[in-house]
Amino acid sequence: MRIGLMTDMYRPTISGVVNFLVAYKRALEDLGEDVYVLTFGDYPDEEERVIRSPSIPLNKDVGVYLGLDLGSTAKSLCQSMDVLHVHHPFLSGQLALYYGRKWNIPVVFTSHTRYERYAHYVPLVPESLTRAVLDAYMPRFFNQCDLVIAPSPSTYRTLSEYGVETRIEMVPNGIDLDLFASSREELRPEGLGIMPGDLVLIYVGRMAKEKNVDFLLEAYALALTEVPNLCLLLLGSGPEYEALQEMSRDLGVEARLRFMGDVPYEHVPGYLMMADLFVMPSGGEVHPLSILEAFAAGLPVVGAQVPGVADVIADGVNGRLVRHTVSSFSHAIVSLARDPDARARMGREASKEGSRNSIDRTADRMVELYRELVAGGTSIGA
Repeated sequence: MRIGLMTDMYRPTISGVVNFLVAYKRALEDLGEDVYVLTFGDYPDEEERVIRSPSIPLNKDVGVYLGLDLGSTAKSLCQSMDVLHVHHPFLSGQLALYYGRKWNIPVVFTSHTRYERYAHYVPLVPESLTRAVLDAYMPRFFNQCDLVIAPSPSTYRTLSEYGVETRIEMVPNGIDLDLFASSREELRPEGLGIMPGDLVLIYVGRMAKEKNVDFLLEAYALALTEVPNLCLLLLGSGPEYEALQEMSRDLGVEARLRFMGDVPYEHVPGYLMMADLFVMPSGGEVHPLSILEAFAAGLPVVGAQVPGVADVIADGVNGRLVRHTVSSFSHAIVSLARDPDARARMGREASKEGSRNSIDRTADRMVELYRELVAGGTSIGA
C-alpha cells in the first residue's frame, strides 16, 4: 500500500509530532508498506522518500516553512497514493483535503495537539478571537476527512464534543522502544555537576507558555527547601527558554538546575535513564509521548490531573496525579523523593506500561484502518 504522510514540518524540527512521524514511517516500512513524507522546505534529507515542496522559510534553522501548495514531484507522488494521512490541520491539512477529493484518495487526520492551547501564538489578534476561529474551523476540517484518529480518551471526548460526524477511532501514538532497549546502561554525562546521592528530576519538552515550565520551576524551588539534594534537568528549547533561565536565577535555584537545550532524540533515552523521576507540568496534552518515553525508561511521573496527562498516569501505580497547583505538585515531588521504595515500585509499573506503547502496535492498527478505507472508497471527504 502506498501511504502519504503529510505534515507541515519534519526534520530538523524537534517536536513530539516529528519524533512520532520518524518512528511511524519506519514502523510502516518494516511492515512492507510504501511510505512517503510530503512536507515543505529545502532541508537536505538523508532519509529516503521525504519529498519537500517549495515554500517560504519562517525559521530555517529549525525547519519551519510556509508552504501553499505541493511541488510538481510531490503532486505526482500524491496522485499515486492509496491513502493520505495528514498530521497538521492547516497548511498540509487543506492540501490533503484538496488533493484527496481531486483524486478520490481517502484522507486520515490524527489530532496530535490541543490547538486552543496555542492561540497565544497568533500575533496582533486577541486570544479569545483566535480561539473562536479555531472553534469554527476545526469541526469543519474534521468533517471533511474520511477518518479522524484520537490518540487518547480525552481527545476522543473532545472530538465528540465538537460534534464531529466523521468516524473517529482511538489509536494511541506509540514510541520506538528499540531506542530504550539500546540505552539500558545508566549514564551520567560529564560536566553536569550531578553528585553521588543527588536525586534527579527531569523534564523533556518545549520551553513554551503552554507547557507551564514556569509552574515547574516554582514547584521545584519549593521542593528544594525540603529536599536540598534535588537536581532538575530540562531538555528542550523554545520561545520561553531565556525567560526561564532568568526565572531560575530569580528563584535562586540555578545552581541545582541544568538547561540542556535541544538534545537529539536518540540521546534522550540516556538522559531519562540517569534520572529518578519525570515531571510533567503541562496544563493539558493529547497523548504525551514524553510520559510514555519516561515510562519506557522505568521512571515514575508526577503530573497534573488534566486532559491527556490523566489518560496515561495511574495515580499511585506508575506515578502521581495531583491538583494543578504549585503546592500540590511540589508535595508530590517531595513525597516520592523521600520514599525510594515507592519510586522503585512505581518505576516497575511504569516500565510495564511503557512496553505496551510500541510504535509497532500503532502501525499495525493503522494499516488495518487504511485497508478498510481503501477497500470502501472515500466517504464523507469525497
